[in-house]
Order: sequence, then structure tokens, then C-alpha cells
Amino acid sequence: MVEPVKREPVPPVLHSDFDDMRRRGRVLIVLYVIATLVALVTGVIGHVSTGLLLWGATSTVLLGLCALMWRDLLHEDERKA
Repeated sequence: MVEPVKREPVPPVLHSDFDDMRRRGRVLIVLYVIATLVALVTGVIGHVSTGLLLWGATSTVLLGLCALMWRDLLHEDERKA
């Protein structure tokens, strides 16, 4: 009689760092679009300077988050190498 072959359990697939960064990038893009729309609406209502200030501040924060994300990705690549 032939014994059945025992198979090792397959480990769950982990998301790669690239997938995580892609997801974070999409979130940042959505936040940028929302901030731009809010700034445009604020500017159209009549407070152009407030809309520009809001858009500039939000853009600066989102750019900083992008830079931090890029730095984390570079550190992760260095760690793997």
C-alpha cells in the first residue's frame, strides 16, 4: 500500500514593502486631492488668501510625509542588502 505524501503547510503570503508603499502613496494622493478641492472651494467662496494658505500648508505637510516614506523605503532597501 502506498502512503500519502505529507505536504508542508503553505505560509500565508505577506505583503511586500512595495505594496505597502504603494498603498501609502495612494492615500497621500487622495489627501492631496481633497486638500486641493477644499482650498479651491474656500478660494471661490471669497477667501482667496485663506484658500492659498490652506493649500500651501497641506501641500507642505504631504510633501514631508512623502519624503519620510521615501526615506523609510531607502532604509529598508539598505537593511535588506
